[in-house]
Amino acid sequence: INAEYGSRTTRSLSSRVGVRNLQTASLSVHVLDTTLGQPGRDMQLLLEKANVCATDPSKVDPLQLTYSELARVRTDDNGRLAAPLEPLEAPHTYRVTFMTGEYCARVHTAQRCFYPLASVLFNVEPDEHYHIPLLVSPFGYSTYRGN
Repeated sequence: INAEYGSRTTRSLSSRVGVRNLQTASLSVHVLDTTLGQPGRDMQLLLEKANVCATDPSKVDPLQLTYSELARVRTDDNGRLAAPLEPLEAPHTYRVTFMTGEYCARVHTAQRCFYPLASVLFNVEPDEHYHIPLLVSPFGYSTYRGN
């Protein structure tokens, strides 16, 4: 997931889904391990797209949504994603799930991880960039819309 998309990628997505003038948004993530004071290296992420598209996502009950997997990737040594993924169709609702339990079991072997997953549900609008940082420790996590 990366902000650097070329027009070739956008045309490729548009032609695959049969839509002309597809509006898109971009997404990046960054994982920081607050216990160790370093990037969250090699954490698996799952990006999913809601199966219902609403022009006004605020009118959709998020507890009733189902999702389709778009990508399953891992962070690099800087806690970021090294390879770009396709742009996000916008407006739409997405979910990114950080596999915090797997990460903590590998990195924080002396401590049990309280949260096995950290899922973030978010809405995107056309021509916007979204950055989702995750601050993680064995006993908590925090996230926000970065830039």
